[in-house]
Amino acid sequence: MKKIRIAIIGGVAAGASAAGKAARTNPDAEITIFEKGPYISFAGCGLPYYISGEVRDRGRLIVRRPADLKEKYGIEVFVNTEVTAIQRHSRKLDVKNLTDGTTWQYEYDKLIIATGASTIIPKLPGIDGPGIFSLRTIPDVDSIEDYIRNNSPVSAVVIGGGYIGIEAADVLCKRGLNTSVFEMAPQILPPFDPEIAQFIENRMKEKGVHIFKGSPVERIDAGGGGTPRRVCSADGRWADADLIIMSLGVRPNIKLAVDAGLNIGKFGISTDDYMCTSDPDIYAAGDAVESMNIVTGSPSWSPLAGPANQQGKVAGCNAAGGFMRFAGVLRTSIVAFDGLAAARTGITEKEILEEGLDYFTIMINSSSHAGYYPGSKPIHLKGIFRKQTGKLLGAQVVGEEGADKRIDVLATAITAGMTAEDLESLDLAYSPQYSHPRDIVNVLGSSAKERMGKD
Repeated sequence: MKKIRIAIIGGVAAGASAAGKAARTNPDAEITIFEKGPYISFAGCGLPYYISGEVRDRGRLIVRRPADLKEKYGIEVFVNTEVTAIQRHSRKLDVKNLTDGTTWQYEYDKLIIATGASTIIPKLPGIDGPGIFSLRTIPDVDSIEDYIRNNSPVSAVVIGGGYIGIEAADVLCKRGLNTSVFEMAPQILPPFDPEIAQFIENRMKEKGVHIFKGSPVERIDAGGGGTPRRVCSADGRWADADLIIMSLGVRPNIKLAVDAGLNIGKFGISTDDYMCTSDPDIYAAGDAVESMNIVTGSPSWSPLAGPANQQGKVAGCNAAGGFMRFAGVLRTSIVAFDGLAAARTGITEKEILEEGLDYFTIMINSSSHAGYYPGSKPIHLKGIFRKQTGKLLGAQVVGEEGADKRIDVLATAITAGMTAEDLESLDLAYSPQYSHPRDIVNVLGSSAKERMGKD
């Protein structure tokens, strides 16, 4: 009997997870990964902390090496190798070695597309100047480190105030650079509601970060002749910029899928609950696909490491003949600046207004643990509930301690379809150094019940 041949386009989170799961599901499968970059699997979320010096060993950012996958699973890995086309009808891939330019074809039985996403780089005047970087890959951080070491920059500008932008500003401040952030939206951290994002903005300003909101960057002036380079917004504001980090967001890499004639949704490659595309022999996972939002049941995009890993496992299992289902996403995420963390799950108030649902919100201001125990820190929790049923639809937390714990509890609650009454009665761990006898999650539930007139 012919061995099943599984080809995977892309590594990192989704591709590497797919390969490992496929090998465990079907040890006899012949699995091959084609990765365009030099690294098959690395900790993308840890890259900023290498620049800050909190992660000192660069090698620890590399999660898996080709030799590891070969030795453990017999998986063949080609790095610096690009798949240039998918020939669906013959089930062949056109492949190019980016080092020596050689090309060949690879025949597959099942294919997994894990091409990820790429940083958005706008076509701005001055964008091709020196010292302008993305922050998404290991070569990116290597280039940033080399530039800082060789040029001793004094000022830095981060273009984009989302997750990566906030983390980039944090590490640049820790490196001692005079840092500015430009965000075209009216607030930093657009995935959060404004009152939660404001806590992070206030902390950034306390640390000396200059924040320019509400206008897009228009150009980058080169400077020279004693004049520093400047980043200029469309409304006339500017900041000096010896070093620039581009963090305007990412877009899914779907060209291969489009060219192959696969169905594309609103946000990325369209798949079913089993990560299968419109071609029964092709699966897709990670940042290149759109996902179903658990709360709304609508398509959404969640370019985050957690969903990418889980989707990769589902795709790998099913491509190898197993059976797994992907439940959908809550877009649960967390970001921090100078130790102050903001976390979210489910849908925000902005998003629920777009859905047209009747809702109410509860804001709880408390402390991370019992006030009499030393070290207690403020914590703020916003919950969004369905008006008719009290069902929890979304939550956001901000605080120096305990934000991660609470958001994970609330993400679990949303997945389980819990209501305000369920939150109030949750039996959560208590000790004075960790919480209150009635945790802030319990208080959120009881406050929501009161709002509904049920207490």
